[in-house]
Amino acid sequence: MEKKMTHLNGKHALVTGGGTGIGQAIAIKLAELGATVTVTGRRIETLTETCSLSNNIYPLVMDMASEESIVEGTKFAIKERGPTLIHVANAGIAETMPVHRMDLAFWNKIMRTNLDGVFLGIREGLTSMKENNFGRIVHISSVNGQKGQFGQTNYAATKSALIGFSKSLALESASKGITSNVLC
Repeated sequence: MEKKMTHLNGKHALVTGGGTGIGQAIAIKLAELGATVTVTGRRIETLTETCSLSNNIYPLVMDMASEESIVEGTKFAIKERGPTLIHVANAGIAETMPVHRMDLAFWNKIMRTNLDGVFLGIREGLTSMKENNFGRIVHISSVNGQKGQFGQTNYAATKSALIGFSKSLALESASKGITSNVLC
């Protein structure tokens, strides 16, 4: 009989973009390891599907392009399930368009979700981590942040920025027992 790993018992994890794909897989694994997991996303249907895969995953509709949604959503998650000690910044969008055809609104749409949303989510979660002298932050970037991709200058720029953001945050937070890492 396989022994169930439970070293995350008592830890609350918040996974943005947790309704599908990589975010869903991360949420399921965190729950398997004993964490209580809040998954966020824009569509309750996909979040509910993720929650159906584990008794320890809870949905929270959150728009990573909205400061109000992030602030209020994080407060709600903390009130309902305790301090967020693990934060996985996974939510992101990618839309392809050559830079010479991009207008500022299109550029900013990607920046708002992929970069501003990550900043706001981390900012709101750091208080819990600092109060508990423990935190684990994981940023989901992309190889496009390292090598670029035709038609994705805005997306590649956000994913590259996450690498620097994560490294700087690691330096700022290490003395508080908080780690910050990035996956590409």
